[in-house]
Amino acid sequence: FVLQHRRKTVFVLGILSALALGLAKNIGTELMPSADEGEVRVNIELEEGTRLSLTERIFSKVEEIIMAAVPEAETVFTNVGGGMGGGGGSLNSGSIRVPLKNSNERKRSSAAVSAELRKRLSATPGSIVRIREGQGMFMMRMGSGSGDELQIQIRGYDLKTADLLGEAVKKVLEGIDGITDVQLSREKGVPERLIVIDRAKAADQKLTVSKISSFLETMMSGSSAGNLREGGDEYRIQVKARNAEFLKLEEILNLTITNSAGRQVMLRNVAHIESQMGPTQIERRDQERVLNVEANIEGRAVGFVIAEAQEKLREIPLPANFSIVMSGDYEEQQKSFRELLFSFFLALVLVYMVMAVQYESLYDPIIVMFTVPFSLLGVIPLLYFTGTTFNVQSFIGCIMLGGIVVNNSILLVDHINDLRGQSDQDIMSIIKEAACDRCRPILMTALTTMLGLLPLAIGLGEGGEVQAPMARAVIGGLVCSTFISLLIIPIVYYEFDVAFRSKPAEKEADS
Repeated sequence: FVLQHRRKTVFVLGILSALALGLAKNIGTELMPSADEGEVRVNIELEEGTRLSLTERIFSKVEEIIMAAVPEAETVFTNVGGGMGGGGGSLNSGSIRVPLKNSNERKRSSAAVSAELRKRLSATPGSIVRIREGQGMFMMRMGSGSGDELQIQIRGYDLKTADLLGEAVKKVLEGIDGITDVQLSREKGVPERLIVIDRAKAADQKLTVSKISSFLETMMSGSSAGNLREGGDEYRIQVKARNAEFLKLEEILNLTITNSAGRQVMLRNVAHIESQMGPTQIERRDQERVLNVEANIEGRAVGFVIAEAQEKLREIPLPANFSIVMSGDYEEQQKSFRELLFSFFLALVLVYMVMAVQYESLYDPIIVMFTVPFSLLGVIPLLYFTGTTFNVQSFIGCIMLGGIVVNNSILLVDHINDLRGQSDQDIMSIIKEAACDRCRPILMTALTTMLGLLPLAIGLGEGGEVQAPMARAVIGGLVCSTFISLLIIPIVYYEFDVAFRSKPAEKEADS
């Protein structure tokens, strides 16, 4: 039928392809598929200066809430006043790790448990609570820096401007559906007092900022004034104020400095003291100051959330020399997709080269390769209807398709070539006979492969959901490629034969 109605068949294929491509925009993207890691982590941060005893009491209450709300918990590990591994943290923060029972012994996933705890602990007074599933895919998320799925970098030198932009970005993210636990990487800081030099007054007193800074450095830290040799020994001479570490700031301002005219000027006349909150750390990337806004994503695909976030972040006015950059999982996702796309095209080139050598022809491999792009159209509907995101695993499945789906077309094209050498029938009859002969082997080959991948596609077993996108992509591509091999490849072969083979043969016969 399809050989007799080639135009109608191609028209129907075009409509189906357009429908499949229309579904592509509704498929979310992410770096790695989410999995039930069997663990929930709770991070709590209290106000700066909170006593350790109060921190312990709050954590004890949180433990009670967790034990009551999570019957699936095997136990609860609490770390108060310490960083990862028990050291390097602050007294006002801590973490709680909740390992869950095996997936076959509980009804709720770790994501559902996290959502339930987020509701119950969000009202904890005087604290910032962040809850997320256990990050068991550490090696798969390498390079993202933190365990957060969404990370936005604010790049610029001025700390105050960066903090204001950070608060604006945080407010935007909190209004986006699917984003939870938004926080700034830079802590509030600690109080500090600064000696600020008034440049105008310093110029009036014939002093420079560098000279005043050098004077203060000499008085407080000391500076080298040469070496003293005595009795074969050499001693370093250091000049500094007596008991400099015990001087108060008011006493420092009473010190005098000699200006360029040789007169003594009291430091109080050109400088004053200011109090402010200083940052506890300053992060840099590529030698540029950055402020990270981090968040987790729940209930939506990362691609949809990032697309909405990018659209809303464009509305924030940026000062000069400042930029807002998406990083974290999104940055790694873009990098991984570019590398996998190169691998996909490289695989197609290698497959074509192998077939060109075996067929000793450039046309037959092209006919066979027609299966590959149309097989990808089968991946899109299956990912859409199963609610699967397009991630690294499903991309790997597409690369595998490049080598799998050509097998059925090779069976058909090779058999057509054999029949042409054995029979004097016309090309239409040969293609029909070859399609009938190879229909059963093609169906058997495709079905055995799909049935073998079915348990993996369902995601059976603990952690099976990680590999499921790859299997689903392969199955969807195989279903589509099977029909392409049986229905479309005969048309492509016939058209290629008419366009590139029959006409030269007719010319030779006429001559």
